[in-house]
Amino acid sequence: MNFCLRLPYGEVRVIYKGELPDNLILPRQIHSANVHVVYCDNADEIEADALITERKGVYIGVKTADCLAIVLLCGGKVGVIHAGWRGLLKGIIEETALYFNNPLDTYVFFSPSAGVCCYEVGDEFKKYFPLSVYERNGVFLDIRREARLRLERLGFRRIVDFNLCTICNERLPSFRREGTRERMFTIARLG
Repeated sequence: MNFCLRLPYGEVRVIYKGELPDNLILPRQIHSANVHVVYCDNADEIEADALITERKGVYIGVKTADCLAIVLLCGGKVGVIHAGWRGLLKGIIEETALYFNNPLDTYVFFSPSAGVCCYEVGDEFKKYFPLSVYERNGVFLDIRREARLRLERLGFRRIVDFNLCTICNERLPSFRREGTRERMFTIARLG
């Protein structure tokens, strides 16, 4: 599955089993609230869960296999976030949003991720994410709802949600479904 969305300021791509661009910068993801600003084409050994750049034509991205990838794209800046439950709890969205001065003029894109239909979690998640947990023969987390609530609280309104569950869609990689080492790439660039 490969997908490309062209927006007024740039483009967003979701790539699974496809060719990646040569000028792609990826961080070593550590389930943190670390944000790294990319100033050049070569950024080795970045430990972060969000990348931001103002460089046109340079792709930045994250890898996921159930976590949510979020892209923020405005006139002069693009950011890509790896938002698993640990990163959400630590504030990765809020930390990244600090770099975006005009949330009303920023497009937001959500990649496929674990859906509330399948994302079963422990009881402790009821206190972590009280507005985004549902009980029905178990406790289920709606990670996209949690991300949307956080972004809307910060003033972001232009949200495009791919709304596809990686756990029940067998065309996508899911760590929870099969323990796979395969990953989906969500990448973006300005211009």
